[in-house]
Amino acid sequence: MKTKVLRFFIVLMVSTLSCTTYGQLLSNLKDKAKNKMGLSKQTKLPDVFSEPEKSLTDPELTMFKLDSCIMANEDYSNIIQKITKIHIGSKIEAEYGDWRLLKNDGGLPRSKCANREVYIIFKGKDDACYFSSIIYFVKDYTGVGTFDPVRVGSKQKNDVVFTKIACENIPEK
Repeated sequence: MKTKVLRFFIVLMVSTLSCTTYGQLLSNLKDKAKNKMGLSKQTKLPDVFSEPEKSLTDPELTMFKLDSCIMANEDYSNIIQKITKIHIGSKIEAEYGDWRLLKNDGGLPRSKCANREVYIIFKGKDDACYFSSIIYFVKDYTGVGTFDPVRVGSKQKNDVVFTKIACENIPEK
């Protein structure tokens, strides 16, 4: 019964549209689909990828270890097939080295956060290409001056983690 009522409602809605309005509606839907498909072709890498790459000195922050941390994180490993580039950007806070110590309200250590902007370019499991927004790396404080191993920091609920880009828009270097 619900299906018949729904079909009747749809037929009624479509039949009340004039041919012009219905044609415009179809045209708009087609345009939106084209724009969505063409969006990745129009997307360019952010300027940060053309800036000179910086380096990290801490042996816990090698490219291999950063790659391993990213792939161990479910938010990334569910979509990434292969990381093609890890880009180390500028310091987040100039007065710190590779790590910034974060403290709780009582002044006690809470964690360390890598003090560099880190971005990636990768091939997705859908064979499309993507680039990331900043990826944060942290080490949680375990007490008595020790920290857990490096891991990818939690992203905020509304963070854009990655953006699709046409693979031909990624320069080969």
